[in-house]
Amino acid sequence: MVFAQEAEHLLLTRVVTQPAEAESFSIYNPTASPVNLAQYYICDNEEYYKMQTVGDMSPSSRIGGFTVQFPDISISPGDTFHIVLSES
Repeated sequence: MVFAQEAEHLLLTRVVTQPAEAESFSIYNPTASPVNLAQYYICDNEEYYKMQTVGDMSPSSRIGGFTVQFPDISISPGDTFHIVLSES
C-alpha cells in the first residue's frame, strides 16, 4: 500500500478466491474521513456495473452467484474491513 495515503476512495487490498473455504476480501479506507458502505454492493458477476449504469439491481442469479448490499456501517479512516465469505 505504498500509494494508499494518496487515494481518495476505498481500496481493495486483498482478494482471496481459492480454496472456496478461504474466499475473502479486504477493503481499506485511506481517506481522512469515515466512509459509509450503505450504498455499496458486492457481486460475483462480471456485469455488476449495470447496477449503477442501467439500474439493473439483479445482475447475478440465485443459482449461480450473489449480489449483496452492505449494511449501514462505516469504515473509519485508516481501518480495514475484512469480509470472509465462508461460514467455516
